[in-house]
Amino acid sequence: MLPIAVQGCLIRYLGAKLQGIDLIAGAQTQRSLLDIALVPTPDSERFIRPEVIKFILSFGARPNRKFEGQSPWQNGLSYLITNHDHLSPAMIQFWAEIVIVLLENEANALTQCHGPERFEQ
Repeated sequence: MLPIAVQGCLIRYLGAKLQGIDLIAGAQTQRSLLDIALVPTPDSERFIRPEVIKFILSFGARPNRKFEGQSPWQNGLSYLITNHDHLSPAMIQFWAEIVIVLLENEANALTQCHGPERFEQ
């Protein structure tokens, strides 16, 4: 249910459910909530908001922590590069704010992305 709450920008629900959960430990064994937020499905991409990213980061999520060889930061950048052509100006503005938030939270500005094939629609 948490991934759906992340994709739907349900901050109050997330707050109630994340109380006492160690996001760092969970990210080692499964895809992180930050990664889910930064790689939205076609149905949920219109809901992505900087507030959700900030909220997840406030619970200890790390943009550079890798899972299956890629970090949420790398996956988010790959998604954005691959899908920017169909995003509205308002969504591009949200993404710009998200990138700033991630950089302010120690996302590696020199990271390299490893192929957009996963994100092509």
